[in-house]
Amino acid sequence: MKNSDMIASWDKVLPGDDANERMLSAILKANRLTHNGKKKVSAVSKAKLKYIPVAVFIAIGVIVGPRLIKREKTWPQKHVAQIASSRDEVSVRITKDTWANTGNAGRYTTLRYSGVDYITAALALKDEDKGSSLGNAVVTGQDQFSKEIHEMDVEVFEIQGVDSKCAVAVRFTEQDSSVNGMDHVYAYMNTDYSPGTLGELIRDLGLEKQLEIGLVSYKYRQGEDMVVFEDVEVSKVLELLKTNESAANVSVPDTDRGRTVISIGADYLGIGMNKGIFLTEEGYLWTNILETGKYFYIGKDEVDEFVNYVIDNYDGYIYIYDLTETENAVDE
Repeated sequence: MKNSDMIASWDKVLPGDDANERMLSAILKANRLTHNGKKKVSAVSKAKLKYIPVAVFIAIGVIVGPRLIKREKTWPQKHVAQIASSRDEVSVRITKDTWANTGNAGRYTTLRYSGVDYITAALALKDEDKGSSLGNAVVTGQDQFSKEIHEMDVEVFEIQGVDSKCAVAVRFTEQDSSVNGMDHVYAYMNTDYSPGTLGELIRDLGLEKQLEIGLVSYKYRQGEDMVVFEDVEVSKVLELLKTNESAANVSVPDTDRGRTVISIGADYLGIGMNKGIFLTEEGYLWTNILETGKYFYIGKDEVDEFVNYVIDNYDGYIYIYDLTETENAVDE
């Protein structure tokens, strides 16, 4: 079917929730595959236990209002390998052997340190990101089969460039089934962290050092396909953030935030491309880098400027997911 015919069809019948979920899952997985292998060390689990974020890109498949569009544009299609639904990925059968076959970072989900509860990010940090020792603490986890609670003493470290009130690193003191064992440190995050301003968020999270950017997704008109940009520079995203450092962290009702117009896949601390920075048509920038959403009002003009910069300076594609493993190809 020609692209023009597809557009006409979508104008009449919009995709339902299931279809949107499938597209979202595919793009998130593409984000992770695109950036796989950047000196990140996984906590190996024979059961392939995954850490499931609380707020994972719920607003990526959203719509851009006409105010943000300066012109019509035809986007080429790009064929990419079919990616399995995240619903299939996380469907893990819990058995009596699950605990024994899971790495420590997957077993011990909670760290209590300095009066604050941190949750596991379930992946190892790069060696160069380990900072100074902060002392000892205890991690806790539950065997989901037997319901038994387990504890372990751990050593806690700073993460280079990151304030410990946001995230810390942990070295386990007992071996597990993982090939990594006790050779690496693992990130634990404070999801209750709440900065006063966007500038505080940038500094406390060490975003200039720790942020990586994946796919940028943009939906330019109701009923039409999502456009994906692959090579947006992290320096441009940091420039957007730093330009608006004084923006306050605000509590805003869902109805006032406006629809998300652009979604920037973000890898923080090497955890993987399952977080993001989002811009809304009402002028809000928000992020779920530490699981819970943080909202900052930067203004509609700032959103417009960034959206149009991406459109004008990078190649965008409508992804077509093939059923078989094929080389990515572009149809002009």
